[in-house]
Amino acid sequence: MAEQSKQIFVFHGDNQFDATETLHNWIGVFEKKYSGLNVIDIDFREKGEQADAFQALKNALQVDSLFGSNKLIVLKDLLFKSVEKNKEMVDLISARLERMTPTFFVVFFQTEAPDEKSELYKKLKSMATAGAAEIREFAVPKGAALSNWINSRFQKLGATVASNVAELIVALVGNDLWQIDTEICKLAYYAIGRMVAAEDVRLLVKGKYNDDIFALMDALGRRDKKTVTLLMRDQLDSGANELYLLSMLVRQFRLLRQIKEGVEIGNMTKDAMAREWKIHPFVVQKTMTQIRLFTEDELKVIFAKLMKIEQLMKTQGADFELLFGKLVAEM
Repeated sequence: MAEQSKQIFVFHGDNQFDATETLHNWIGVFEKKYSGLNVIDIDFREKGEQADAFQALKNALQVDSLFGSNKLIVLKDLLFKSVEKNKEMVDLISARLERMTPTFFVVFFQTEAPDEKSELYKKLKSMATAGAAEIREFAVPKGAALSNWINSRFQKLGATVASNVAELIVALVGNDLWQIDTEICKLAYYAIGRMVAAEDVRLLVKGKYNDDIFALMDALGRRDKKTVTLLMRDQLDSGANELYLLSMLVRQFRLLRQIKEGVEIGNMTKDAMAREWKIHPFVVQKTMTQIRLFTEDELKVIFAKLMKIEQLMKTQGADFELLFGKLVAEM
């Protein structure tokens, strides 16, 4: 907190993980320098009753207290239109913002987007323009930025990782930073003393992709082009790497060809195929339910098209969505 010249802050955005962590770090610094009794946290969604919240706010904004004049006041989810029905509350906050003592810090913390039309938010925005406040939007990182975020989390834990670990985690989990952080901690402690490898991720991380890739394959098998498009769009919006998604599709169609041949020609059992190709029996079982959706010729054609898309993306920087959309349209 000491390095901050401003005293009024607004935290908002869809990246609640980083926003929450930043707030907790600030509170920790403030408590260490002064006291936990000097931090006042008022949750306006939790309080419910305006009268109760208003009284808590009035107490917090008092300059004099038993614990000194240094205060960090956190006002959660205050910047909504409904709050402005209590004009006395808005006037009280506005007056305090205009006459901030040097030892007061106020953070407006939003779990949802603030109402930009509200009188209070407009005032804060005006103060930010004048340099008297700071409005900080926390956005969920995407693409390379998300991979960098993952690698930095590993570094904080003193863990080293293989080059493809971050992309694999994103492909499995998407951009849910809370779950990603949980998986990072799990992987770092599992591989303590050595580098975290892709095999560790495949062993320990069960993300939404595990289910979605099979749902995508089912939709492809049914020639349900609308669902295929929606599922792929969902993966990309979640921050999944395009080349990794493509590699997973290539891998799944390769497995389909192997398992189709194993069942129809080799008369192999599920366990035998799992041992032969070193894959989990669950994956074999799920894939076995899909082999009836494709003929051998169809699998060969689709597999060849996927390989061609991969080549064009790597050599010419071709657009994945455009090429995949063309493949789906031709099915």
